[in-house]
Amino acid sequence: MKLIFFLLFSFSLFAAELQKDSFDVNDVSLLFAKNQAHAKPYPEIQATAGDLIPETVFADLLAFLQSAALPPGSGQLVLHSAARKREGWFVQSLRVDDCAPKDGAHEPLPSLPHITKCEPQLRLVLQPIEKATEENQGHLNLGQLSNTKGDEAFDGFFQLGDLVTSDNALHLIFAITEKAEWEALLTELQEIKLTSPTRTAGRPLGVHPGLLTELKAQGAAPLARRVTALIAKFALAKHLKRITFFGPTNRVWVFIGGKVFRDNEKKWRWEATDQANVGGSKAQTGSINFSSSSKPAPTPINPPKISRDLIRKDGPVGGETAEEAKARRLGALASMLNPYRIHSENVDCLSCHLAGLDFSIGSEMMRKEKALELLNQKGFWEIPSGVTPFVSFAKEVANGYTQVSNWNMRAFGYYFGHPVASFRTLMESLRVASSLNKTYQLQSRLKPCFSKERYANALEKFGDIHTYAEEAKIIESCTTER
Repeated sequence: MKLIFFLLFSFSLFAAELQKDSFDVNDVSLLFAKNQAHAKPYPEIQATAGDLIPETVFADLLAFLQSAALPPGSGQLVLHSAARKREGWFVQSLRVDDCAPKDGAHEPLPSLPHITKCEPQLRLVLQPIEKATEENQGHLNLGQLSNTKGDEAFDGFFQLGDLVTSDNALHLIFAITEKAEWEALLTELQEIKLTSPTRTAGRPLGVHPGLLTELKAQGAAPLARRVTALIAKFALAKHLKRITFFGPTNRVWVFIGGKVFRDNEKKWRWEATDQANVGGSKAQTGSINFSSSSKPAPTPINPPKISRDLIRKDGPVGGETAEEAKARRLGALASMLNPYRIHSENVDCLSCHLAGLDFSIGSEMMRKEKALELLNQKGFWEIPSGVTPFVSFAKEVANGYTQVSNWNMRAFGYYFGHPVASFRTLMESLRVASSLNKTYQLQSRLKPCFSKERYANALEKFGDIHTYAEEAKIIESCTTER
């Protein structure tokens, strides 16, 4: 009885410390800022900072990437020169998860964190940055996959001499399993929120508004220092459990995952592991064919079932009627966008990234009637209140670069100079922010959208807007009770 009282008392004390403000999507998922498309991120944190990626781990990872046996027809994985050096990789985003699935867990996540079913995690996305030269521009262009110069989203990718954020990514996953350390991390997140010169509550997920404001002011950098300090304090080798890789060949995208461990000599090592639901494969690939349609048509080479169900087709497949094909795709998409039902331990990489791509095509899924069809699917989850259920598409983010809406196969980082945040990343951020608010009894002042129809209408408008001010008006019209 005394122990129970002590635990409740300890929880109450910590919850009281966090009663400063509730969490929103940009508080649990921070996309670093840039002052122009071709620049290093703000704050600037390399993989060598504090030995973020231990040297022996990077050596193992690089050796595997340079010799990876990809499925037939995949082409050759080409690593940019910066990608072959630890110091060439920079942190582009930071995310936290209070209830990430434990290794091998296939069941849905609990509605609130449970010590035997999930674990707290800190996640970082790193991408390589290098100067474009005549020698490397061909390799840098591999990820472009489109030479369309008239398309505003792809116009002016880079010129010789530019600092280019290459189209590769590493996803570092740190398990923060000690309760006191996790609560210390949450306290740091609250301090970051309070330090932000721009309000984060009620803002759509995208480039962190506080980091962008601070960068543009070019003055003191208290927010950047706090973010840097959080990473230095908690992103430690002893917590690093997994590193995954994303990058293109000249034909396909490649996904590779692996675990971090200590060998018999106590050195940190990395080893490729089988992907979930792919059948013993350590590398998974998928391509997008632009020749048959103006809309991307993913064609995975080795897809598990949910990837096959998400594949965009011009018409029904396997004897399906048009309505059956539509129901198949919507059902798979609804499941993939439910962050409780589908997670990293029960789905493959490609399926998860395809879901973000599928929903983000402005000409189709962002239309009101299409969004409503998805929201009304049985498998789709009830979006929580008190958090902001939108991804930013504002074109004023920084010096003219913008979120590339229909290239959201990249979950949370940069596509060359363009910031990207997928709808699946938004769903996960909504779950985490809402869960933290419930767990620590943090009261949000934000009102929810009061109907699916109003939310779908707002989603459609988001696909057409151009400024932060317009985004704010749409959010207000959706969340203010009439």
